[in-house]
Amino acid sequence: MIPCQFCSYRCTTYRSYVKHVFESHSSIPNFLFTRGLNGCSRTFRNYSSIRSHFSRHHCNELESTVDCLPSVSDDVITNELDAYGATVHRSESLTQLGESSETAPHANECVSPDDTLQRSCALYLLTLKEKYKLTQTAVDFVVSQTKDTIQTVIDNLHQSVHDSICSGNQPNFDHIFESAPNPYSGLETQYLQSKYIENNLGVVLPIPIFLDSTTETGSVGATSRLMEVRDTFQYVPLLDGLISLLNNEEILTEVMRPHFRSDEIIGDYCDAHLYKSIPLFQDSDHNLQIVMFYDEMEVCNPLGAQAGVHKLGLFYYTLGNIRPHLRSTLRAIQLIACITCDNVKKYGFDKILEPFIDDVNTLSQEGISISFNGRDILFYGTLLLVLADTVAAHQIGGF
Repeated sequence: MIPCQFCSYRCTTYRSYVKHVFESHSSIPNFLFTRGLNGCSRTFRNYSSIRSHFSRHHCNELESTVDCLPSVSDDVITNELDAYGATVHRSESLTQLGESSETAPHANECVSPDDTLQRSCALYLLTLKEKYKLTQTAVDFVVSQTKDTIQTVIDNLHQSVHDSICSGNQPNFDHIFESAPNPYSGLETQYLQSKYIENNLGVVLPIPIFLDSTTETGSVGATSRLMEVRDTFQYVPLLDGLISLLNNEEILTEVMRPHFRSDEIIGDYCDAHLYKSIPLFQDSDHNLQIVMFYDEMEVCNPLGAQAGVHKLGLFYYTLGNIRPHLRSTLRAIQLIACITCDNVKKYGFDKILEPFIDDVNTLSQEGISISFNGRDILFYGTLLLVLADTVAAHQIGGF
């Protein structure tokens, strides 16, 4: 059996291994394939290069069932979670923090080829939107044209097979071709894409929070009317976000392996006496340390006439349990809320942060349960730090 570089899945042949990498991992951000055959040192960042290299230089080995891949003991370390007896696999450098374990199926899961193919297509569309900044209209066009292309290929193949066997008593292949699913079926529109991503890829969607409503005079055609204007902001539920985050094995490993220093040097906030005096963190080294950050962002030209009109206030958080050099990466930073700066001034931070504070109180009193390796792990946590620049810190502090 050939183990996968990215997950715990095992394949019987190299050909099936290459196919698995394409279907399950080729769309992940910062894709890097490092496991060559028979000591091959080549590395690849896209799937097409892997396929070309294997076909040219390892064609005779693709059907082999003997594992000639290099040992992964130098790249993958088995970490025992002593408190719970759970075993996870993590990259020593964790350069793909939050990526590989999200998208790879587990070895003990039974995943049908149709589900795997649809998952690969959904990740492909998500990559087009988020990495390459395609608009939704462009993504819908890609889906439509790809569906037509695939259907044309299937129709041509169907006709060729039909012509070749129509005169003989061969098995009926019509049903096989007609029942072949289209990989983009169920992903044609933004609604269906969002529904699939939310249900299958662990995405936590923001919810609108109502603040207040005002009445303003607006024009409908040539008529002036009184219209209700609702002030809202977008909030990403903290508890749901933490559950999704901790379902990633690499994040969970970071939480379960505290990075306290053994000497008297303060290397992080968890080494300070103030941190050690907090009762919640005295109870367990694995309780969640929430570090919140606030800043404002101008979405228009700061020198233009619309400067300040659409300015946004953004709240983020990360986990202090993650080591500092990984904590500062973009993938480790999660969005809490997004609101216009005018509403920040109008309603104040107390009103805006109410749902966040409620979730923090629930986390500190009731905790959240994470199912891992058949065992439920209960985590508590609280707000550890609030970071901001000078202007934002004055606003939060009420100065």
